Amino acid sequence: MVARGSEWRFMICPICGEYAHFAFAKYNFQIFECCDCAHQFLANGLTEKHVENVYHDRYCTDGGAGCPGCIQEGPILRDRGKWYAEKLTKYLTPGRVLDVGAASGFVLAGFLDKGWQGTGLEPNETMARYGREHLKIPFQTGVFENHVSDEKFELVSMIQVLPHFFDLDSALLAAANATAENGHWLVEIWNRGSWTARLFGRHWHEYSAPGVVRWFAPYDLNLVAARFGFEPVASGMPKRWVQGGHAKSLLDRKFPSQSIKDKFARALFSLIPKKLWLPYPAEDLYWALFRKVRTVEPAEILARRPIWEKTDAAE
Repeated sequence: MVARGSEWRFMICPICGEYAHFAFAKYNFQIFECCDCAHQFLANGLTEKHVENVYHDRYCTDGGAGCPGCIQEGPILRDRGKWYAEKLTKYLTPGRVLDVGAASGFVLAGFLDKGWQGTGLEPNETMARYGREHLKIPFQTGVFENHVSDEKFELVSMIQVLPHFFDLDSALLAAANATAENGHWLVEIWNRGSWTARLFGRHWHEYSAPGVVRWFAPYDLNLVAARFGFEPVASGMPKRWVQGGHAKSLLDRKFPSQSIKDKFARALFSLIPKKLWLPYPAEDLYWALFRKVRTVEPAEILARRPIWEKTDAAE
Protein backbone atom coordinates (compact mmCIF):
# COMPACT_ATOMS: atom_id res chain seq x y z
CA MET A 1 0.00 0.00 0.00
CA VAL A 2 1.40 3.41 -0.91
CA ALA A 3 1.00 6.40 1.37
CA ARG A 4 0.74 10.00 0.28
CA GLY A 5 4.45 10.66 0.70
CA SER A 6 5.39 8.43 -2.23
CA GLU A 7 3.53 9.97 -5.16
CA TRP A 8 2.05 7.90 -7.98
CA ARG A 9 1.19 10.05 -10.98
CA PHE A 10 -0.87 7.50 -12.87
CA MET A 11 -1.89 3.85 -12.73
CA ILE A 12 -3.77 1.32 -14.80
CA CYS A 13 -7.41 0.62 -13.92
CA PRO A 14 -7.88 -2.98 -12.69
CA ILE A 15 -11.37 -3.05 -14.22
CA CYS A 16 -11.00 -1.80 -17.80
CA GLY A 17 -7.22 -1.42 -18.27
CA GLU A 18 -7.31 2.31 -19.08
CA TYR A 19 -5.25 4.98 -17.36
CA ALA A 20 -6.29 6.18 -13.92
CA HIS A 21 -5.29 9.48 -12.36
CA PHE A 22 -4.70 10.46 -8.75
CA ALA A 23 -8.01 11.75 -7.36
CA PHE A 24 -7.35 12.58 -3.71
CA ALA A 25 -5.77 11.29 -0.50
CA LYS A 26 -7.78 10.00 2.45
CA TYR A 27 -6.23 8.97 5.77
CA ASN A 28 -2.85 9.28 4.01
CA PHE A 29 -3.76 6.75 1.32
CA GLN A 30 -3.88 7.64 -2.37
CA ILE A 31 -7.16 7.02 -4.20
CA PHE A 32 -7.07 6.81 -8.00
CA GLU A 33 -9.93 7.18 -10.44
CA CYS A 34 -10.11 5.60 -13.89
CA CYS A 35 -10.30 8.10 -16.74
CA ASP A 36 -12.70 5.80 -18.61
CA CYS A 37 -14.95 3.73 -16.31
CA ALA A 38 -14.48 5.99 -13.22
CA HIS A 39 -13.65 3.02 -10.96
CA GLN A 40 -11.78 4.16 -7.85
CA PHE A 41 -9.10 2.18 -6.03
CA LEU A 42 -6.13 2.47 -3.71
CA ALA A 43 -2.62 2.63 -5.12
CA ASN A 44 -1.08 -0.74 -5.96
CA GLY A 45 0.86 -2.70 -3.38
CA LEU A 46 -1.78 -4.82 -1.62
CA THR A 47 -0.83 -8.37 -0.68
CA GLU A 48 -2.20 -11.17 1.50
CA LYS A 49 -0.45 -9.46 4.42
CA HIS A 50 -3.06 -6.72 4.05
CA VAL A 51 -5.73 -9.15 5.30
CA GLU A 52 -3.74 -10.01 8.42
CA ASN A 53 -3.00 -6.35 9.14
CA VAL A 54 -6.54 -5.05 8.66
CA TYR A 55 -9.18 -7.73 9.24
CA HIS A 56 -8.12 -8.81 12.70
CA ASP A 57 -10.40 -9.25 15.72
CA ARG A 58 -10.44 -5.55 16.55
CA TYR A 59 -11.70 -4.71 13.04
CA CYS A 60 -14.75 -6.86 13.79
CA THR A 61 -15.44 -5.35 17.21
CA ASP A 62 -13.97 -1.88 17.69
CA GLY A 63 -15.74 0.13 14.99
CA GLY A 64 -13.93 3.02 13.32
CA ALA A 65 -13.03 1.78 9.85
CA GLY A 66 -14.44 -1.63 10.69
CA CYS A 67 -17.51 -2.98 12.43
CA PRO A 68 -18.45 -2.39 16.09
CA GLY A 69 -19.77 -5.90 16.50
CA CYS A 70 -20.97 -8.38 13.88
CA ILE A 71 -22.26 -10.56 16.71
CA GLN A 72 -24.20 -7.75 18.40
CA GLU A 73 -25.84 -6.98 15.06
CA GLY A 74 -26.70 -10.66 14.57
CA PRO A 75 -30.52 -10.46 14.56
CA ILE A 76 -30.68 -7.66 12.01
CA LEU A 77 -28.04 -9.35 9.83
CA ARG A 78 -30.04 -12.57 9.91
CA ASP A 79 -33.13 -10.67 8.78
CA ARG A 80 -31.04 -9.20 5.98
CA GLY A 81 -30.17 -12.70 4.79
CA LYS A 82 -33.85 -13.66 4.86
CA TRP A 83 -34.71 -10.53 2.88
CA TYR A 84 -32.22 -11.41 0.16
CA ALA A 85 -33.34 -15.06 0.08
CA GLU A 86 -36.94 -13.96 -0.44
CA LYS A 87 -35.90 -11.40 -3.05
CA LEU A 88 -34.08 -14.06 -5.07
CA THR A 89 -37.05 -16.46 -5.26
CA LYS A 90 -38.16 -14.56 -8.35
CA TYR A 91 -34.97 -15.58 -10.16
CA LEU A 92 -33.75 -18.93 -8.77
CA THR A 93 -34.76 -21.72 -6.44
CA PRO A 94 -32.91 -22.40 -3.15
CA GLY A 95 -29.82 -24.55 -3.57
CA ARG A 96 -26.25 -24.34 -2.30
CA VAL A 97 -24.81 -20.94 -1.41
CA LEU A 98 -21.21 -19.96 -0.67
CA ASP A 99 -21.18 -16.82 1.47
CA VAL A 100 -17.85 -15.05 0.97
CA GLY A 101 -16.72 -12.79 3.79
CA ALA A 102 -19.41 -14.33 5.95
CA ALA A 103 -18.19 -12.74 9.22
CA SER A 104 -19.92 -14.56 12.08
CA GLY A 105 -22.49 -16.15 9.75
CA PHE A 106 -25.74 -14.35 10.50
CA VAL A 107 -26.53 -13.32 6.92
CA LEU A 108 -25.87 -16.89 5.81
CA ALA A 109 -28.10 -18.14 8.64
CA GLY A 110 -30.91 -16.06 7.15
CA PHE A 111 -30.47 -17.87 3.83
CA LEU A 112 -30.53 -21.22 5.62
CA ASP A 113 -33.75 -20.21 7.38
CA LYS A 114 -35.30 -19.86 3.92
CA GLY A 115 -34.34 -23.30 2.65
CA TRP A 116 -30.81 -22.84 1.32
CA GLN A 117 -27.84 -25.03 2.17
CA GLY A 118 -24.65 -23.12 2.68
CA THR A 119 -21.03 -22.71 3.61
CA GLY A 120 -19.33 -19.61 4.94
CA LEU A 121 -15.84 -18.44 3.98
CA GLU A 122 -14.23 -15.93 6.32
CA PRO A 123 -10.60 -14.76 6.79
CA ASN A 124 -11.07 -14.05 10.51
CA GLU A 125 -10.90 -17.28 12.51
CA THR A 126 -12.62 -15.79 15.56
CA MET A 127 -15.69 -14.89 13.51
CA ALA A 128 -15.68 -18.23 11.70
CA ARG A 129 -15.44 -20.11 15.00
CA TYR A 130 -18.48 -18.26 16.30
CA GLY A 131 -20.47 -19.34 13.25
CA ARG A 132 -19.44 -22.96 13.66
CA GLU A 133 -20.04 -23.14 17.40
CA HIS A 134 -23.10 -20.95 17.90
CA LEU A 135 -24.93 -21.04 14.56
CA LYS A 136 -23.84 -24.57 13.60
CA ILE A 137 -22.89 -23.40 10.10
CA PRO A 138 -20.11 -25.03 8.06
CA PHE A 139 -17.26 -22.53 7.82
CA GLN A 140 -13.95 -22.41 5.99
CA THR A 141 -11.27 -19.99 7.10
CA GLY A 142 -9.02 -18.25 4.60
CA VAL A 143 -8.74 -15.50 2.01
CA PHE A 144 -10.87 -15.96 -1.07
CA GLU A 145 -8.03 -14.99 -3.38
CA ASN A 146 -6.36 -18.31 -2.46
CA HIS A 147 -9.53 -20.41 -2.42
CA VAL A 148 -9.19 -23.70 -4.33
CA SER A 149 -12.03 -26.22 -4.36
CA ASP A 150 -14.02 -28.45 -6.71
CA GLU A 151 -17.30 -27.61 -4.93
CA LYS A 152 -19.94 -25.88 -7.02
CA PHE A 153 -22.67 -23.59 -5.73
CA GLU A 154 -25.87 -22.28 -7.28
CA LEU A 155 -25.18 -18.94 -5.62
CA VAL A 156 -21.99 -17.18 -4.55
CA SER A 157 -22.88 -14.37 -2.18
CA MET A 158 -20.48 -11.43 -1.90
CA ILE A 159 -22.24 -8.94 0.32
CA GLN A 160 -19.96 -5.97 1.01
CA VAL A 161 -16.79 -7.89 0.12
CA LEU A 162 -15.74 -6.81 -3.41
CA PRO A 163 -14.40 -3.49 -2.05
CA HIS A 164 -12.13 -5.42 0.34
CA PHE A 165 -10.35 -7.90 -1.97
CA PHE A 166 -6.61 -7.25 -2.12
CA ASP A 167 -6.45 -9.09 -5.50
CA LEU A 168 -9.74 -8.64 -7.33
CA ASP A 169 -8.87 -10.87 -10.30
CA SER A 170 -7.84 -13.85 -8.16
CA ALA A 171 -10.90 -13.49 -5.96
CA LEU A 172 -13.35 -13.34 -8.84
CA LEU A 173 -11.64 -16.23 -10.61
CA ALA A 174 -12.26 -18.22 -7.43
CA ALA A 175 -15.87 -17.02 -7.40
CA ALA A 176 -16.40 -17.99 -11.04
CA ASN A 177 -14.86 -21.41 -10.45
CA ALA A 178 -17.12 -22.00 -7.45
CA THR A 179 -20.26 -21.08 -9.40
CA ALA A 180 -22.22 -23.91 -11.01
CA GLU A 181 -23.28 -23.75 -14.66
CA ASN A 182 -26.02 -21.12 -14.97
CA GLY A 183 -25.38 -20.23 -11.32
CA HIS A 184 -25.49 -16.74 -9.90
CA TRP A 185 -23.53 -14.11 -8.00
CA LEU A 186 -25.22 -11.87 -5.44
CA VAL A 187 -23.19 -8.70 -4.91
CA GLU A 188 -23.82 -5.80 -2.57
CA ILE A 189 -21.74 -2.62 -2.66
CA TRP A 190 -21.80 0.95 -1.51
CA ASN A 191 -22.64 2.85 -4.69
CA ARG A 192 -19.98 5.38 -5.62
CA GLY A 193 -22.37 6.83 -8.21
CA SER A 194 -25.19 7.56 -5.75
CA TRP A 195 -26.29 11.11 -5.05
CA THR A 196 -25.21 10.61 -1.42
CA ALA A 197 -21.64 9.80 -2.49
CA ARG A 198 -21.59 12.72 -4.92
CA LEU A 199 -22.97 15.09 -2.28
CA PHE A 200 -20.34 14.24 0.32
CA GLY A 201 -17.46 13.84 -2.15
CA ARG A 202 -14.22 12.80 -0.48
CA HIS A 203 -16.00 12.95 2.90
CA TRP A 204 -18.36 10.11 1.93
CA HIS A 205 -18.40 7.53 4.73
CA GLU A 206 -17.24 4.66 2.52
CA TYR A 207 -13.84 6.24 1.87
CA SER A 208 -12.49 4.24 4.82
CA ALA A 209 -9.04 3.03 3.82
CA PRO A 210 -7.32 0.74 4.53
CA GLY A 211 -10.37 -1.41 5.31
CA VAL A 212 -11.90 -0.51 1.95
CA VAL A 213 -9.56 -0.56 -1.04
CA ARG A 214 -11.85 -0.04 -4.07
CA TRP A 215 -15.11 1.76 -4.83
CA PHE A 216 -17.73 0.66 -7.37
CA ALA A 217 -20.77 2.05 -9.14
CA PRO A 218 -23.22 -0.10 -11.16
CA TYR A 219 -21.39 0.61 -14.43
CA ASP A 220 -17.95 -0.71 -13.45
CA LEU A 221 -19.52 -3.50 -11.40
CA ASN A 222 -21.24 -4.74 -14.58
CA LEU A 223 -17.95 -4.39 -16.48
CA VAL A 224 -16.01 -6.58 -14.07
CA ALA A 225 -18.78 -9.19 -13.89
CA ALA A 226 -18.79 -9.42 -17.70
CA ARG A 227 -15.02 -10.03 -17.71
CA PHE A 228 -15.63 -13.17 -15.67
CA GLY A 229 -18.53 -14.45 -17.76
CA PHE A 230 -21.53 -13.08 -15.85
CA GLU A 231 -24.46 -10.96 -17.06
CA PRO A 232 -26.77 -8.77 -14.93
CA VAL A 233 -30.18 -10.20 -14.03
CA ALA A 234 -31.59 -7.81 -11.44
CA SER A 235 -30.53 -4.96 -9.16
CA GLY A 236 -31.87 -2.49 -6.66
CA MET A 237 -31.42 -0.83 -3.29
CA PRO A 238 -31.55 -3.15 -0.27
CA LYS A 239 -33.30 -2.39 2.98
CA ARG A 240 -30.87 -1.85 5.82
CA TRP A 241 -30.98 -1.06 9.51
CA VAL A 242 -27.99 0.07 11.57
CA GLN A 243 -27.37 -0.06 15.29
CA GLY A 244 -26.71 3.23 17.08
CA GLY A 245 -23.29 2.00 18.21
CA HIS A 246 -22.27 1.28 14.61
CA ALA A 247 -23.34 4.72 13.44
CA LYS A 248 -21.51 6.42 16.32
CA SER A 249 -18.24 4.55 15.77
CA LEU A 250 -18.23 5.50 12.09
CA LEU A 251 -19.04 9.13 12.85
CA ASP A 252 -16.27 9.30 15.45
CA ARG A 253 -13.84 8.32 12.68
CA LYS A 254 -15.29 10.90 10.32
CA PHE A 255 -15.05 13.75 12.85
CA PRO A 256 -11.67 13.10 14.52
CA SER A 257 -10.32 16.60 15.05
CA GLN A 258 -10.71 18.97 17.95
CA SER A 259 -12.33 21.66 15.83
CA ILE A 260 -15.53 23.20 17.11
CA LYS A 261 -17.46 21.66 14.23
CA ASP A 262 -16.18 18.15 14.91
CA LYS A 263 -16.66 18.48 18.67
CA PHE A 264 -20.24 19.61 18.10
CA ALA A 265 -20.89 16.70 15.71
CA ARG A 266 -19.52 14.16 18.19
CA ALA A 267 -21.55 15.65 21.02
CA LEU A 268 -24.70 15.52 18.92
CA PHE A 269 -24.19 11.93 17.85
CA SER A 270 -23.30 10.85 21.40
CA LEU A 271 -27.01 11.23 22.17
CA ILE A 272 -27.81 8.23 19.96
CA PRO A 273 -28.43 5.14 22.16
CA LYS A 274 -25.93 2.41 21.23
CA LYS A 275 -28.55 -0.34 21.09
CA LEU A 276 -31.15 1.64 19.15
CA TRP A 277 -31.91 0.27 15.67
CA LEU A 278 -32.17 2.98 13.03
CA PRO A 279 -33.35 2.72 9.41
CA TYR A 280 -30.47 3.58 7.11
CA PRO A 281 -31.52 6.94 5.64
CA ALA A 282 -29.50 7.23 2.42
CA GLU A 283 -29.66 5.56 -1.00
CA ASP A 284 -26.00 4.67 -1.52
CA LEU A 285 -26.43 0.91 -1.00
CA TYR A 286 -26.80 -1.20 -4.14
CA TRP A 287 -27.31 -4.91 -4.83
CA ALA A 288 -27.04 -6.82 -8.10
CA LEU A 289 -27.69 -10.38 -9.21
CA PHE A 290 -25.55 -11.83 -12.03
CA ARG A 291 -25.93 -15.10 -13.95
CA LYS A 292 -23.05 -17.18 -15.27
CA VAL A 293 -23.28 -17.36 -19.07
CA ARG A 294 -19.80 -18.60 -19.97
CA THR A 295 -16.73 -20.14 -18.37
CA VAL A 296 -13.64 -17.94 -18.32
CA GLU A 297 -10.22 -19.56 -18.31
CA PRO A 298 -7.62 -18.16 -15.89
CA ALA A 299 -5.25 -17.44 -18.77
CA GLU A 300 -7.82 -15.09 -20.28
CA ILE A 301 -7.92 -13.02 -17.10
CA LEU A 302 -4.22 -13.15 -16.31
CA ALA A 303 -3.36 -12.00 -19.82
CA ARG A 304 -5.24 -8.77 -19.12
CA ARG A 305 -3.80 -8.07 -15.68
CA PRO A 306 -2.64 -4.45 -15.71
CA ILE A 307 1.00 -3.52 -15.66
CA TRP A 308 1.32 -1.06 -12.78
CA GLU A 309 3.35 2.01 -13.55
CA LYS A 310 5.00 4.43 -11.20
CA THR A 311 6.98 7.65 -11.58
CA ASP A 312 9.22 9.37 -9.10
CA ALA A 313 7.59 11.57 -6.45
CA ALA A 314 6.40 14.88 -7.75
CA GLU A 315 8.42 17.80 -6.53
